[in-house]
Amino acid sequence: MNLYRERLTDWISQIIFWVVLALCVLLGLFPKLLGLGAEVERIFPWVFLPIAGLVFLLVLNFLFISIRLDEEGVSARLGVFKTRASWDQVTGAEIDTLPGSAYGGWGVKGGHIGGEYIQVYSTVAHRRVVVKFSGHKFDKLIFSTRNPEEVMRLVNERAAA
Repeated sequence: MNLYRERLTDWISQIIFWVVLALCVLLGLFPKLLGLGAEVERIFPWVFLPIAGLVFLLVLNFLFISIRLDEEGVSARLGVFKTRASWDQVTGAEIDTLPGSAYGGWGVKGGHIGGEYIQVYSTVAHRRVVVKFSGHKFDKLIFSTRNPEEVMRLVNERAAA
C-alpha cells in the first residue's frame, strides 16, 4: 500500500526535453537542408537515428523525479538512479532550508556535505524534504516535492511508530 506517491518535473527539465527534441528533428533534416547529396542522405539516417534515439531516451529517462512512501519504506528515483530505505532506518524528516544551489541545482547528486553523506534528488522549482537515516549508507536523503509538509508529517509518523 502506498502512503504517498508523487512524480514531478519542473520547467528546466521540460525546456531541456523540448530543446533536445528540436535538435534531434533539425539534425535529422541536416543532410537535406545542406544538399549533401544522395549518398550522404542514404547513409545518414542509419547513423543519426540510433544516436538521436539514445540521446532522446537518455533525456526522457531524467525527466521525472519519483517519490514513494509505502509499507516498506521511502524511495526516491530519477531515471536509473534510485535510493531506498526501510522504515527501521528512518529516524525522522524536516523541511530543507538550504537553497537549491547548495546541492548544485537540478538533478541527482551524492556526496559528503557538512560531515554527512547525502543523496539529493532535486528540481529547481520545488521545495525539498530531508529524510534522516540511521544504519543506511547515506545519513540523509533529500528530495524535492510539491507537498513538503505532508511528506514530512508522513515520514515522522512512520519513523515514530
